[in-house]
Amino acid sequence: MRRFLVSLLLCLTLIFSTSVGFASTDDKIQNVNLPQISKITPISLTSSQLEILKSFEQKKVENSNVSSKNEVKSFATSINSYRTSLYRGSFLAWSRDNIEWYSDGSKILNSYAWQETGYIFPNIVRAKGIVKIYATSTVHKYRASKTIGAGTVTPWGDVNIYYWDVTDYANIYPCGYAYWY
Repeated sequence: MRRFLVSLLLCLTLIFSTSVGFASTDDKIQNVNLPQISKITPISLTSSQLEILKSFEQKKVENSNVSSKNEVKSFATSINSYRTSLYRGSFLAWSRDNIEWYSDGSKILNSYAWQETGYIFPNIVRAKGIVKIYATSTVHKYRASKTIGAGTVTPWGDVNIYYWDVTDYANIYPCGYAYWY
């Protein structure tokens, strides 16, 4: 019984991976010539896979002042809370880097960050971490890394067809301003 299940799983994986790896009659196979894409195996990508990569190159920044709910008033000062987010991709493969910080207007009191990702198979998006790389009272700098790609699942683990590492940087300031680059 166990041998039958392993054989069935292997056959389904091979059938599915061949259907993912080849283009349909509507798609033309194109060679990848984007210089930003690194560590790609020597295969050709379909036009739909190239569209997903191009949508991941576009950035959308969202800034908000969340202090309307969390404002803390004291005798001499008030503390405001701010949030900025960088969104990349489309509904097929997306990532969002978030940074939230607290400021009294002249200095940053505290900041923290997190990542969110999502994808529809066979696309893959993996959050590789967001790290504070520099901190003073007037500026905090963050580095956010993620990987986008496509792959298939086998009984022996994931197999990447292609992948692309993306790194974004952000500076945050006490006045609530954030700069992504």
